[in-house]
Amino acid sequence: MAKRPKDEYYGEKLREKIKDYFEIITPKSEFIKIDPNKCSGCRICYEQCPGGCFEMENGKAVFKFPDFCFECGACFHICPSDAIDWSYPEGGSGIVMRYS
Repeated sequence: MAKRPKDEYYGEKLREKIKDYFEIITPKSEFIKIDPNKCSGCRICYEQCPGGCFEMENGKAVFKFPDFCFECGACFHICPSDAIDWSYPEGGSGIVMRYS
């Protein structure tokens, strides 16, 4: 199986590629929280987030771009350190996909 090119599909470059395919109603409250004391800096959430919502800062994951969140819960389920607290954003906010 071929590996996907890291430079094109993580973080800022991924966000740039997907920005025209959905609309965001900005969540009114924080719906994903990372406990920096639990985060091991493994980069799994950063590498696997389909929206490119995470950045790595000082060796720890930071949920920096909530407007790109697909609300899939992958980060919560794959975090080996149990450092991510995830919930759906408040009703009436979040992502609306455009299929064109």
